[in-house]
Amino acid sequence: MQKKIIILLATLMIAFIFCGAATAATVKTNHLTTAKNIVEKANYEQNQPAIDGNRIVWTQTDSSGHRAVYVKNIATGTYGKVQPSTQDQYSPDISGTRVVWEQMDSSSHTTVYYKNLQTGTSSKLLTTTRNQFTPAIDGVRVVWAQNTPTGSAIYLKNIATGSYSKVQTSTEDQEYPDISGTIVVWHQYKSNSIHTAIYYKNIATGSNGIVKSSTNDQEYPSIDGTRVVWEQYTSKGAVIYYKNLKTGDYGKVHTSTQSQNNAAIDGNRIVWTQYNSSTMVSAVYVKNIATGSITKIQTPTADRLDPAISGTKVVWAQEDSSGLYKIYMKNLLTGSVVRLTP
Repeated sequence: MQKKIIILLATLMIAFIFCGAATAATVKTNHLTTAKNIVEKANYEQNQPAIDGNRIVWTQTDSSGHRAVYVKNIATGTYGKVQPSTQDQYSPDISGTRVVWEQMDSSSHTTVYYKNLQTGTSSKLLTTTRNQFTPAIDGVRVVWAQNTPTGSAIYLKNIATGSYSKVQTSTEDQEYPDISGTIVVWHQYKSNSIHTAIYYKNIATGSNGIVKSSTNDQEYPSIDGTRVVWEQYTSKGAVIYYKNLKTGDYGKVHTSTQSQNNAAIDGNRIVWTQYNSSTMVSAVYVKNIATGSITKIQTPTADRLDPAISGTKVVWAQEDSSGLYKIYMKNLLTGSVVRLTP
């Protein structure tokens, strides 16, 4: 879940709490540090939100500059650090009660960690001397990028069985994976060039290939079911594209002269940010590809970044008057917009 100007956005801090699906399991408070002891009071930045049902995870920086991953169950109000650590934590993702993130160790080596909020079980995903980064999770399957002697490759682990492997062997760098069911997507450099394309593999059937050939760079894919969205670059900036791997439906999500980034998809809804060159800020947009309707989430006076979506709930990072970023949420059914933390 989880990409996109991500290296730039990793410096922007976000926190957002989202109204949730009633079917999600309740976080057990004995597996979280008491909220009053660990949740900062909006004096620090929050970023990189991800959402599934009633639960939102994000990265938050404290007064010392330390970064930790937090979770909030918006149905119960329970929130806290996912796994307290003295090491910096980044790039969280969530599926049900399972959270993954990357964590820096004392030797500046990054490792992907996993925790089940319901059982309290937590561990490294795979012990290696290689750097691991940008994990994504769906159910019991986790994908991540991992350094190799010649570049980087996408790996997958089934945390129920313990089995793991490379998703697709290649001599080219592979980065920024996402997963839905048995389908994995990522961006990869094409052979003998600096051009990037979106690739997919169905680990159940073995089918794989480029999602859609283009002479333009394609990066930062997001997938739900058989639907894939990504950024595609032109001389005028980035544009969000969509393809249904099952039906072949393909095209721009929204025609605009403004640069579009940070795409994510859940069901029929796609979210992204769109830059306004007149106001010099980015707004969050939502498109329902079943109806064709497009909605801008308010008219912003400050930047909105890193949107994520689950059902009818959208979360994003929004700059406040002090220049810090906080997590906000909109319920598309009720129209309510709230900030998730004080």
